[in-house]
Amino acid sequence: MTTILLAFFASYLISVTHAQFLCDYTGAPGPVFLDVTETATVGEVVGSLTVAGNDNQIILEQVAKNSLVKFVPESREIVLISNLPEWVDHFFAASTDPLNRDQVPRIEVDIRCTDKSLASKISTIQVKFVPESREIVLISNLPEWVDHFFAASTDPLNRDQVPRIEVDIRCTDKSLASKISTIQVKIDVNDVNNKTPYFVNTPYHTNISELTPIGYTVFENIEAKDDDYSFPNNFVFFVIEDGPFSDYVEISNQYQGRIILRKHLDFRHITSFYVTIVAKDSGSPALFARENITVDIIDEDNLNPVFINSPYSAQILYSTKPETEIETLPGPVEAKDQDQGILSSINYSIEYGSDGYFTINNQTGVVTLRKPVSRGMRFYMMVKATEAVNADHYATTSLNVEVVGNNKNAPVFTESSYRVDVLENVPVGSTVLRITATDEDGEPELLKYSIVGGNQIDDFAMSEKGELITYHKLDFLTTAAYQFTAQVSDGTHTAESIIRVIVVNTNNKNPTFLKSDYNFNASRKGNEYIGTTIASDITGQRITYKLLGYERYFYVTNAGDLYTTGHVAELEHSNYEVTVTACNDDSTHLAEDGRCSVTSVTITMPKLEQAREAFIRAGGTYSAAIVTLAVIAGLMLICIIVLVILLIKQKKLTTMVQQRTTHLTQACNIEASYAQAVLQRKEAVANGEGLANPYYCAYGDYQATDHVDDVSDHSDRPLDAGSTERLYKQRTKSSPAAPIPGGLTGNGTSLKQSVNGLASDAGQKEKKRVTIGSIEEVDDWGGDHPQSDSQVETILDPNVSVEPIRDNELSEAARPELTIYF
Repeated sequence: MTTILLAFFASYLISVTHAQFLCDYTGAPGPVFLDVTETATVGEVVGSLTVAGNDNQIILEQVAKNSLVKFVPESREIVLISNLPEWVDHFFAASTDPLNRDQVPRIEVDIRCTDKSLASKISTIQVKFVPESREIVLISNLPEWVDHFFAASTDPLNRDQVPRIEVDIRCTDKSLASKISTIQVKIDVNDVNNKTPYFVNTPYHTNISELTPIGYTVFENIEAKDDDYSFPNNFVFFVIEDGPFSDYVEISNQYQGRIILRKHLDFRHITSFYVTIVAKDSGSPALFARENITVDIIDEDNLNPVFINSPYSAQILYSTKPETEIETLPGPVEAKDQDQGILSSINYSIEYGSDGYFTINNQTGVVTLRKPVSRGMRFYMMVKATEAVNADHYATTSLNVEVVGNNKNAPVFTESSYRVDVLENVPVGSTVLRITATDEDGEPELLKYSIVGGNQIDDFAMSEKGELITYHKLDFLTTAAYQFTAQVSDGTHTAESIIRVIVVNTNNKNPTFLKSDYNFNASRKGNEYIGTTIASDITGQRITYKLLGYERYFYVTNAGDLYTTGHVAELEHSNYEVTVTACNDDSTHLAEDGRCSVTSVTITMPKLEQAREAFIRAGGTYSAAIVTLAVIAGLMLICIIVLVILLIKQKKLTTMVQQRTTHLTQACNIEASYAQAVLQRKEAVANGEGLANPYYCAYGDYQATDHVDDVSDHSDRPLDAGSTERLYKQRTKSSPAAPIPGGLTGNGTSLKQSVNGLASDAGQKEKKRVTIGSIEEVDDWGGDHPQSDSQVETILDPNVSVEPIRDNELSEAARPELTIYF
């Protein structure tokens, strides 16, 4: 059994991936194996190929001749053309192992299948085999072949394919010609970045509305390709090249051809623009291509119409006939659509103010008088312009029409010339003069005034009513006088007059001191010259000076001279700073206030110790003597005042004691003689008995009955005639005074003896004092007295002395008197 190996190569490898699968065969992609017996006769069909495609679509051909078989393309059959037995014997004889009969003799035939639709794109062999060196040599440029490779591909855009050159090299054993083997060599072609990107679907153009919002997609179909077949050589990205309109758009993603708006559009300012798009590959070095995209802006109906040269006015004669077209100023009534890309037609109408006297053409805007008018009539109308296609878009303006008489006479100024004096400090915008004119046509309200000539006319303006108004600040030093030519017009005739403006200089400059500050030395003497401050005024006004600070000690004259006052000696410090003002006089006829400047003056005086020494040296001793006498006189005055106060006080005490004595006399009755009371007291003391106080029959609202309440025990000195007794008084003023002890009888000697006896018992008990009213007295009652210890206090008044009354000094009356010495 002999095997025939059919091998497809080259063109088959290209065509096998065709969309219609042309050249596809049964058993692909491996070789086709056919069997034939060695006894087969010549001309016998060994087998046939089943290949996709008919003769109109594909070409089948045997690559090289074979001595044993041949391929018949028309029938696609393999036919035996030689006897096989002889070839079989030769096959085994040429074998390296002739005795090995397990080998199968094999006949190999190469058959090429070519897709006719691609036949023109299949290049010739790009390489050749050099048997001598056994090298494969490039014999053609590869870029063209690579282009053909991808163009012939069923998926030309698929650049992931690797172009490959396949070469079959046949090796034949010379000793055995029928011993043939085929070596298949595959050469992969590596990509380099030699293909420039290119845009597809060009040119690029789009239209967008002027109302397109920012961020909206302007264009998104930008596409570029790169015929390089490997990354990154064929990886393309986009950028916008800097240009005059590149700020209007941006690329949302550099790897996508999507352009968005980044700036607002306005058809009035820009109607169209372009930007340049650059497509770059990612190879090294990078290759790029440029393409412009043009954007036309669509004007939208988003703007109102606008009047040209508005507002409008007109003057018509009262004799104007109805149906007469009115000539308006500054031009005809006209409006236009601001949307220049639309330019809608405009409809005109009078909204109000015509009162039926006027009408306006709806299409042209021409105003026409409808009925007769009278002189002096005025009409204030509002004209409306509306877009014909959109009533929501409109504009309005005013049209003022005035009816006048026949203008036959020229106006006449009431004065041939005018003069006015103006202060240079008059505020800007002030009316400084009003000129008037008359018109025999009887319509002065139609007259309009203006300035038509003169010097420095920019400093003044003339209103249409004849008011001369300051337009800039005046300056006497720059321009002292102005002269203008004023004109009045009634619309047809004019008249002129001269206006002269005299600028009056004002007090607008401050006086100026020669120095910004002064330093003077001064003594501490009064009315002494210190120094002079000098100021000047370029306006020639008289200057007056004034001192601010320490006016009690210094003053300044109208000549600027500084002096001390009589009080300067009161100052303690040596340095004083004052302010001197210099003011020019008020301008009465200009109704202006004076203007002032100030300067600082430092006055330095001797220290106080030095001043005193200087004062003494200058005759201060005499002044000191006067001061001393004044001090003495003051002290004497104080002494006199004190003596007077003491006398008044003594007089009050005398009066009080007299009143007290009288009261004591009336309080108690004398019931026993003084000597008898003394004896009774002694006996009681000797017997250890106590008596009630023999000196008082009553004291206040109680009786002193305690047997230990011994007045003699409480006396602090003998009650002799030469002693000074204390005055006893009760604390409360309302309480009655203590009476004179009862029983004052006997002579003075017995009285003294009794008193001396009582005095011997003194010092046994603690004495107490009680304050009654404003005069104090000794409380000799004892501890059990109804008044508690906390209520009494002993105070001795050295100015009061009490002496007992002698017997021979007693009168016949029952009640003795007390003699009190001060």
